[in-house]
Amino acid sequence: MASIIKRGKSYSVVHYEGEGKDRHQVWESGLSYSAAKTRKVQLEMEEANNTHIDQNNITVCEFLHEFLQKYGEKKWVASTYDGNVGLLENYVYPYLGDKKLRSIRGG
Repeated sequence: MASIIKRGKSYSVVHYEGEGKDRHQVWESGLSYSAAKTRKVQLEMEEANNTHIDQNNITVCEFLHEFLQKYGEKKWVASTYDGNVGLLENYVYPYLGDKKLRSIRGG
């Protein structure tokens, strides 16, 4: 079951992922109301059909590629984008790229 919550001028879809002790709340923020309604319906259909993929099983590399595609290409100018991609390729991917995102903890 997913919920839509208004946060400022945008909307968030809130749902749970995982089972048992690993169950946690997931917020997908920054959506328009129509996008939030669509995402909520999609999540509920995936849950009903048992086809939902737990996004916390992705690697750091996969997450950062998705981040660059969704945010970096749209928000950064070309030189900033190129510089950030270079930093990720040289310093982050070799050390953290293959680790699961859920295994990374803050200090």
